[in-house]
Amino acid sequence: MSREHKYRTWDEDNKEWCTDFCIELSTGNLLCDHGFTLYCQKIILEQWTGLLDKEGVEIYEGDIVRLCYGIPPTFDTLIIEYAADEVVADISVSGWWMRNIRPNGVSGSLCKTYENDLEVIGNIHQHPQLLE
Repeated sequence: MSREHKYRTWDEDNKEWCTDFCIELSTGNLLCDHGFTLYCQKIILEQWTGLLDKEGVEIYEGDIVRLCYGIPPTFDTLIIEYAADEVVADISVSGWWMRNIRPNGVSGSLCKTYENDLEVIGNIHQHPQLLE
């Protein structure tokens, strides 16, 4: 079973998305193209989760999403992350994770079941105010 791998890169130095990039295999460096090729010191590589939100927008790690659930509707704001060995009920879980920005809010594993209940509202780089 194969799956599509997509990435996006955030150029922390220039505060913008780097839409054309490559990885230099000999060094592991990320090279960005901002009209010319350069090596950026602070590039953040983020992977696509393989899921879409309710509007058909691709969900990437680092995205901030709004989750609507329950009756009456409850809304939570969560950050999409990859968790290696997240401990849930004494069980170690690895995979895509939705971390609630509220200390006691609902967090959980990101799965296809939530696609119709999630909406991408921003990302941690351009919209940090959504985390307040």
